[in-house]
Amino acid sequence: MLACLLGLAPCDLPADIYKQVQPDGTVSYSSEPLPDAEKIDPPLPQVIPSLQPSTRDTMPSQAPAAAPSPYAGLDIVEPADDQVIWNNAREIEVGVSLTPPLKARQGHRLVILLDGRPVEGAGDGTRLTLPEVDRGSHTLSAEVHDAAGRILIQSAPVTFHLKQHSSLFPGRRSAP
Repeated sequence: MLACLLGLAPCDLPADIYKQVQPDGTVSYSSEPLPDAEKIDPPLPQVIPSLQPSTRDTMPSQAPAAAPSPYAGLDIVEPADDQVIWNNAREIEVGVSLTPPLKARQGHRLVILLDGRPVEGAGDGTRLTLPEVDRGSHTLSAEVHDAAGRILIQSAPVTFHLKQHSSLFPGRRSAP
């Protein structure tokens, strides 16, 4: 049985290679000597060792852990997601829920983003009015920044649709 297993083992002995050129110019190679074939000694195959990654590349990043946010929740409560607002004055009332309340003494500030850009609004911090909002669909989100401008917490985005009354549709009434 051992002899059978050894017979099945791959053999590292190189075989002779013969090259034969046919009268029409076709070249063929064989491991058996054919008439008019010449024995050739091909070069040994080039072996390129695989690259070993450095330990620096395989170690997980040791970035400093971010400090936990001092806030538990930030949500936009007004307008509601996918709400249609009829307003010819182009003003949007925004209501924000922040838990715990804003820590303004530590330099924290609430930033409202309309379509990804910070906007200025007038209000008391958790309720404000955004002026000069163009009609159409918009995305609203909120963030709390620390004194260095880092984002401490951000809300999920809310989409609303601002529409305006038109003299082309005089029968349309405002939503309550």
